[in-house]
Amino acid sequence: MTEKYPKIFMIMLVLFSLPAYVPAAENIFAADDVNAEDIILPTDIYLIPQTVYVGDRGRLVISLGPAFDDAPAFVQTSTESYGRDLVINRMELEKRNNAARLLIDFVSFAPGDIVLPPIRIPVRGDSFLILGGIRFTVASILSGQPAILSDPALPLAVPGTGFLIYGGIGALLFLLVIVIAGLLWFRRFFGPLRKRFRQKKFLASIDQKIRLLRADDCKNDLVKQNEIFSLLAAEFREFLSFITDVNCSALTPNEFSLLPVEIPGTPGADYFPALFGRWDNLRFSGQPIGHSDVIGILDELGLYFTGLKKAEKGK
Repeated sequence: MTEKYPKIFMIMLVLFSLPAYVPAAENIFAADDVNAEDIILPTDIYLIPQTVYVGDRGRLVISLGPAFDDAPAFVQTSTESYGRDLVINRMELEKRNNAARLLIDFVSFAPGDIVLPPIRIPVRGDSFLILGGIRFTVASILSGQPAILSDPALPLAVPGTGFLIYGGIGALLFLLVIVIAGLLWFRRFFGPLRKRFRQKKFLASIDQKIRLLRADDCKNDLVKQNEIFSLLAAEFREFLSFITDVNCSALTPNEFSLLPVEIPGTPGADYFPALFGRWDNLRFSGQPIGHSDVIGILDELGLYFTGLKKAEKGK
């Protein structure tokens, strides 16, 4: 019983797929004695490309009317000859959005106006519809026929459309200018405030570490003292980088005398080389750092902050 089910499914698949393929007639052209009343004219005909030359491949696009709405789509790839001068390589009935159009790929070997005989379009069952009135022109390079240009694009037909489009573009550009100007103004107005806020934040953090190093807890705990002392050195260098816009974190003590800018509040020209020289000797000498040595560095550091406050008051 179970072996019959695959055969049944295959038969049903073939039956449902049969309507999707509708073979074209053996002869696509209708008989010469077809009744003129039975011929249905297309709604539109155009060539791709617009100018087709002798020997070139071209495509004829024929828009069909509602009479062909029930005609199933099909593709015929067998070659059909119309006389000695025209070969049809492919014919396809295409359905798009309940509309039908016939695509004919051809090669013409003679120039001039070509009128195709009526074409039989298969519909459901064994019946056909007759499509006629198909006329197009094949050009020749030897005849010097000028190329046919397409019609110019139509202007905006709806009143107010141009104003809406260009007005919208102008409004977007105006908004963009306003945003850029606002950002520049915000940066110019709030930039100094932001820099002053960061400077106060640096000074508060440095002052906190100085207070911890002066406290008795660090005097009795050398490990804690050395840790805070190293953090203070790194943060002070970062503070100098902030106010000078120069990376001071990697400078040697002697390189501070070569800075292209003057550090505000500096007590003297050799102040920073001497300060960081003693500071680095204490940190990297390998000897225990005495609390009195730390206090001496802090006193020298206090001279700089006193000069910095005076420099800011003098602005």
